[in-house]
Amino acid sequence: MSNESESLAQIRKSASLNCFALERVIGPCGRTYGSTIGAGTDVLTSKVNLVFSYYPCPDGEQVQMAVFKFSDYALVWWTQLTKTRNNNGEGRVLSWEELKHIMRRCFIPSHYQRELKQRLQRLRQGSRTIEEYYKEMEALIQRADIQEEKDDTLERFIVGLNDNILDVLDLQNYVNLDEALQIAIAIENQQK
Repeated sequence: MSNESESLAQIRKSASLNCFALERVIGPCGRTYGSTIGAGTDVLTSKVNLVFSYYPCPDGEQVQMAVFKFSDYALVWWTQLTKTRNNNGEGRVLSWEELKHIMRRCFIPSHYQRELKQRLQRLRQGSRTIEEYYKEMEALIQRADIQEEKDDTLERFIVGLNDNILDVLDLQNYVNLDEALQIAIAIENQQK
């Protein structure tokens, strides 16, 4: 058996062990995951990261596991990418980190991160419930890959609250974001 045949056999073995988990979490990787290709790529990579964090997969097999689920345009793109890399003598994509980098470079516009940060900066509770507002804030922080101190996140949360909630929250004692969130939800429930 050739090395390539052994490698394919190993991929199939790993795929049979982990494919169910990958399918359950991300589905086929050719669909659009979000309103834009950038958002779709972002969501896809986050979901695949989640699978790999819960279902151990050796680094050398992660690319094959992710690509195994490609369909539709993603499969066409992957096939073209591998042909181009082979023709240019670049070799195979060997790690999930490298594949994520390539996908982000190809599918996420350069302005995507800036737009996410701007959306986060402008985010206000508005007509959302506090829980909806908090979840949106957390999702934007994660997708924009913002690393900030917990106090800064707490301040970001408080600044975006509606005045009727903020006025009462200012009179309360809280130490961290979790406490402020719980108090704000209680205030919201009282005001209904």
